[in-house]
Amino acid sequence: MANVKQWQILKSGVEKWNDWRERNPTLTPDLSKIWLLGADLSNANLSKANLFRADLSGADLSGVNLAIAN
Repeated sequence: MANVKQWQILKSGVEKWNDWRERNPTLTPDLSKIWLLGADLSNANLSKANLFRADLSGADLSGVNLAIAN
């Protein structure tokens, strides 16, 4: 199940998310089983993120870093 704190950071915007990722490079984001329907995730750093069963339907994934993401 998704880490609620991490999900709240992502919901607050890509800029805040990317800043948080820069400050916490060793953490593996757990965004499993969350709904990101239609979300604007453009340019988000989702590298190494656990996206297992996350619903990304209609999300803007342009420029998203998905390196080593599940």
